[in-house]
Amino acid sequence: AEESGKRQREERVRRTEDEIFKQMMRVHQGTVDTYLEDVILQSMERTADKQAREEIHKQAETINKLAVEFKNTRDELQSKEMVAEMVYYFLLPEVEKQTTRDKVKHTQRKHLL
Repeated sequence: AEESGKRQREERVRRTEDEIFKQMMRVHQGTVDTYLEDVILQSMERTADKQAREEIHKQAETINKLAVEFKNTRDELQSKEMVAEMVYYFLLPEVEKQTTRDKVKHTQRKHLL
């Protein structure tokens, strides 16, 4: 009887320790998941930022070429046209790109969570 009671206590201790271990593993897994999500999101933001900078440089080159073309032969109407083209080639694509970037980020977060 004494041996049986001792085995039952050992079994209860073992079950308790197993439950503690399982709970610790859940906490560790949650921590790993959160860490990986943060790493992925930061990487996506850096990549998006790099792509945006490259696109801005390309657009700046286009605008500079337009400015050089119009520099010597512009009158008031041509100046207005140049401003309109600059807005068309630079500002509107930037707004569209930001909207697309936000949509992609939202879609990717859905898949990460």
